[in-house]
Amino acid sequence: MKEVPAKYMFRNATKDDLDKVAALYRDWVSEATTRGLVADTAGDLLCRLGPHFILATNKDGRIVGFAIAEVSSEHLCIFPRGENYLVLHDLYVTPNSRGQGIGSGLVAATLQSGRTRDIHRFTTYSANKYWQPTLDFYREFVFEAWSFSLFLDETSIST
Repeated sequence: MKEVPAKYMFRNATKDDLDKVAALYRDWVSEATTRGLVADTAGDLLCRLGPHFILATNKDGRIVGFAIAEVSSEHLCIFPRGENYLVLHDLYVTPNSRGQGIGSGLVAATLQSGRTRDIHRFTTYSANKYWQPTLDFYREFVFEAWSFSLFLDETSIST
């Protein structure tokens, strides 16, 4: 796991951050790297505010990444029935800030936000078109592959 430079800080999101995070979502969608991604609006994000909505900021306070997770107890065969676990739904770092340990810092902060609330089971998923580097990234945190999904869209095949 890459060391995060001291010039970055991690904190919980507030209502005042939501328009900026919504703009980052739009940037993420425009990258076209995540299948089916739809940008959350500030209104959508308001419903997701909580202890597991974490921002990375640079020394000037500009948001350069975010992670959003939520607690679930929906049954998954890999965790005991009825036990809470934290689902990391979204992780994004701006293109100019990638490769500097910010994503690792966001994941570490998210895991810690769960541990602080006595949650010690975590899951995540990705629809990233470049899934192998994503899988390798999460394996640095000792996440294990549990399942995978494939799709075939014959309407997009030219003949």
